[in-house]
Amino acid sequence: MPQVEFHHGIADKQAYACRLLRKASRAGVQLVVTGDAAALQSLDRLLWVFDEQEFLPHVLSTGGATLPERLHATPIWLSDDPAAAPGARAAGRVRTAPSPTS
Repeated sequence: MPQVEFHHGIADKQAYACRLLRKASRAGVQLVVTGDAAALQSLDRLLWVFDEQEFLPHVLSTGGATLPERLHATPIWLSDDPAAAPGARAAGRVRTAPSPTS
């Protein structure tokens, strides 16, 4: 049965997302992170520099881009279209905008 987790009250959501992605990667989980293109591009940049001791393999796929097959084995996909990520993957959503107050 799929597991759903909600993480809220986080001051720096993208840095927290990087730590969660690192944890998932270390556990061998292949996943796709969805969100709007701007948030995914920002997360992509942060994944390159958030920890100077390691690299998290990931690929950014937005706007319906077709990526080479050699990238299909990359464990973390950042995509505005979750169906674009190859294979069976866990899904996650990164929301960086403030939540509505209503």
